[in-house]
Amino acid sequence: MMPWARTNWMSERVKFIAAYLECEASFSDLCRDFRVSRKTGYKWLHRYESDGASALEERSRAPHTHPNAVADDVVQAVLAIRRRHPRWGPRKLRVILRRQQPRRVPPAASTIGDILKRYDLAHPRRRIRRSSPVR
Repeated sequence: MMPWARTNWMSERVKFIAAYLECEASFSDLCRDFRVSRKTGYKWLHRYESDGASALEERSRAPHTHPNAVADDVVQAVLAIRRRHPRWGPRKLRVILRRQQPRRVPPAASTIGDILKRYDLAHPRRRIRRSSPVR
C-alpha cells in the first residue's frame, strides 16, 4: 500500500489553473475533480488572469476598513492636549475636544482613555487600602 500523497493548497491551485488552461474538461467537471465550488474556481481563475500565479496566494480575511475607528487627526489632538496637560483625564479631554472642534462629535471618554493607554500616557492610580476602625 502506498501512503496518501500530501500536497499543499498552493500547488493544488496551480494544478487547477494548469488543468483549465489545457482545456481537459468542462469547468464544472474540473471544479468537481478538485473538490471546489464553481464560485471558488472562477475566483481563482480571475485572480490568476489579473495578477498571475502570485495572486493565488492566501489573502487576509481581515476587513480593509474599520467603520468605528477614531480618525488620526482626533488621536493626534488628544495626544497634543494630554502632553500639554498631563494631569487631565479622558472626561476633561473630551470637553476640551468638543470646544476645539465644535462641528465634530468627540469620541467617548472611554475611547479617549484607550487612546491614552495605547500611547502609554495613562497610568493606573495607586490603590488606597482602607482598614476598618479598631475598637
